[in-house]
Amino acid sequence: MRRIAFPMAMAPEPTGTYPVGRETLQLAIGGRSTTIDLWYPAASGPDAARRRWRALADFVLRPTSARAPAVAPAREEHGHWPLLVYNPSWFSERSDNSFTLANITSHGFMVAALDDVVHDAPANDREAQTASLDFSSDAAFEQSRLVADRRVTMAAKRSSSVIDALAALPPWNEMIDFRHIGAIGFSFGGAVAAELGRSDARIRAVINMDGATFAEAARYGLNVPYLFLSSGELFPSRSALDSEDPATRFAARVSLIEARRQVERSNRPGYLSLVLPIATHLDFCDRLVMPPFEALREARTIDRIKLWHELNSVLIDFLDRSVRDRADPSAPMHWSPDFQSIKQARLASIPTEATTP
Repeated sequence: MRRIAFPMAMAPEPTGTYPVGRETLQLAIGGRSTTIDLWYPAASGPDAARRRWRALADFVLRPTSARAPAVAPAREEHGHWPLLVYNPSWFSERSDNSFTLANITSHGFMVAALDDVVHDAPANDREAQTASLDFSSDAAFEQSRLVADRRVTMAAKRSSSVIDALAALPPWNEMIDFRHIGAIGFSFGGAVAAELGRSDARIRAVINMDGATFAEAARYGLNVPYLFLSSGELFPSRSALDSEDPATRFAARVSLIEARRQVERSNRPGYLSLVLPIATHLDFCDRLVMPPFEALREARTIDRIKLWHELNSVLIDFLDRSVRDRADPSAPMHWSPDFQSIKQARLASIPTEATTP
């Protein structure tokens, strides 16, 4: 129904040269089973009929997600594929960014996509595993931020364990280049990616798609190349910060705190903070090209496929430089005029926003 409602936002096709495959794996981690989707570049082979059936199954079972009809991984390039670990938004599942993960895979990466920790078996710190930010009062908000520190640490440790499990799992461990590993996430998953980049020395670079950070990454930042992408909501208005609605007020406070961090750290080597003023938070996941029905009432008019391509172009450029070492890291990155650097976005907010850090 969403495909019918949004005919101009049909699913984008991957831009890379490799066919895309996906396998759902059960990994034994800490005595419990963790489910991941492992996206992989595929070999071109004679299994056309099987691919057609698999594409049909994908369309029926995941009609608003990217198709991954390939059936055979490209094993001929032994140990060749860099690995990315993907974490989704708070309470979400590993399929919330399927089009971007399929696109990254088509450019010669493998991606291990995880569900949010709430979907795992009960953990020792059940409060952190099931918690969300509490916007009911100042005290509740500050307490829930402390719990979020524990939650992001829990999720980062689980991500490290997924890398360990894949390293011991044939035949996939024979295809992955474990010298080249990156982390990527959306919303709270972006915070997990940042914390993973802080805590696991194997991580060469991090992409955070519109996620406020917590724990060590929030306090100290990262020591690896870091791409932070944000919507135009990063710099909140005075009216949002003073809103009588607690959810609006505290969400604005979270954004302001993160905006200050990004501005303060923008001159660090390897840091790149970009703002996409025309975007909303959900434009950094599949909802960009498969919008919720509420989008029918939106006042804005955007070319969703064009925006998706611009966003993914930045992602691939950054990954080629920082994870795969294919591009000259000293050469300047290029992005569309729809993006602004964090400092440009800060200056642009000054005439209308009283809260610019």
